[in-house]
Amino acid sequence: MRKYVDNFLIYGSAVVGLATFFGIDAQSILGGLSAMSSRTIVLLLCALAFITGLVLRWMEKNVTTRNVERKIRAWLDNFAILHSVVPWEP
Repeated sequence: MRKYVDNFLIYGSAVVGLATFFGIDAQSILGGLSAMSSRTIVLLLCALAFITGLVLRWMEKNVTTRNVERKIRAWLDNFAILHSVVPWEP
């Protein structure tokens, strides 16, 4: 959970800082949104959903400490190797 908060703070502050540097504020964003047609908004939402899906698919392919057990189990199932959980005594 902490990793997500750190990433949010880092990337969020970078986006806000860049927007401030280029003179983009909330009033100009709201003015631009009110001038958009509904077709443009739907296009933006679809593009956002597509990019989110690509990122999630890319993250699923990587082996991390969070999904290593699931990945190994899938590999064993693909090769039809019997497996079971073995208790590990420290």
